[in-house]
Amino acid sequence: MAATLTTIEKQQAEKQQFMDEVHDVLNNHLNDYKKLKKGIKRLHRIYVLQEVKNNELGESNADKEQMAYRRAMEDSIEHMRISLKKGKQIHADAY
Repeated sequence: MAATLTTIEKQQAEKQQFMDEVHDVLNNHLNDYKKLKKGIKRLHRIYVLQEVKNNELGESNADKEQMAYRRAMEDSIEHMRISLKKGKQIHADAY
């Protein structure tokens, strides 16, 4: 329970730091497009690219679930195509 609270507190602190940095960039560079863009790129590099590097270690469960669902759907579609082809052949042979 205590570990969960410290994790939540850490996440809230990181969230607050990010919000403060975004507000700082906006307040200081709102009138200068180039500086604003540079500040946003810096924040992107710090927060987004760092997050991607941390998540590159393996596929998440959601990715695995989506891939399994996609394979199942593709198999189902292939089965339906084969059944349709057989059905058409049967009807064509009947006439």
